[in-house]
Amino acid sequence: MPLLHRDYETRSTLDLECVGAARYAADPSTGVWCAGYVVDDGQVQLWWPDQPIPEAFFEAARNPTWLIVAHNDAFDRLIEEHILAPRYGWPLVPIERHRCTMAMALACGLPGALERVADALELEHRKDAEGSRLMKQMASRASRVVVKTRAAFIGMMTLRKSRDSANTANATLRSSANCMGACRL
Repeated sequence: MPLLHRDYETRSTLDLECVGAARYAADPSTGVWCAGYVVDDGQVQLWWPDQPIPEAFFEAARNPTWLIVAHNDAFDRLIEEHILAPRYGWPLVPIERHRCTMAMALACGLPGALERVADALELEHRKDAEGSRLMKQMASRASRVVVKTRAAFIGMMTLRKSRDSANTANATLRSSANCMGACRL
């Protein structure tokens, strides 16, 4: 059974912690910077909004043997439903084929936060704290700056966010995959 792990880096004028995931995802100011994804234990890939949708997402949506996984799947599902599907034509995977490594960890009596569950399980791959901090900093900065053209913004941020997004996606997706293996119920 193939597993498609995914993680979205987002930005918004809203503060996710203040308004909650549903309102954040539904807000017109919320957007997706990139998607980190990996099938099974393959190589982590990044998708940017100016690229075609990766075939793995279409396969996961149409093939009933595929599962789609995220740490805090509810958030990623809301981003897919409110942003990726309507704006980019992103395929949606039926809810019964979603798996949440946060819920799995909590069901096993482990912490919910990815970095804490990785510590508790002594996982090889850990969430990249510095990359995560930088992504949050860029998202916060982007929400306060009026960007006149998408091209100018992408040009300004590409070098920094490519490195940080790749590091963050790799560490997050590997930690989530290891958590799923360790917490399988």
